[in-house]
Amino acid sequence: MSTPPHPTRYVGIDVSKRCLDICPIPEEEIFFVSNDPQGIDELLRRLLQEARPELVVLEATDHYERLTSTAIAAVGIPVAVINPR
Repeated sequence: MSTPPHPTRYVGIDVSKRCLDICPIPEEEIFFVSNDPQGIDELLRRLLQEARPELVVLEATDHYERLTSTAIAAVGIPVAVINPR
């Protein structure tokens, strides 16, 4: 009997100056971290240990997404920064 395939996992991040709203899909258990080095460290820990996404999608919000997207890419998780429109 074969094992069913694991569902594809994505993470969407809503970016603001002070906060990152994170929604892992398909789990959809939203969590929040601050948009600063400490919050991004917590995000990376959770992405690597819990969510293990195949792709993280962030909205381009002026320059507030840069530190987060760079940190995610640096740990080897594919990341896409998209226009929020």
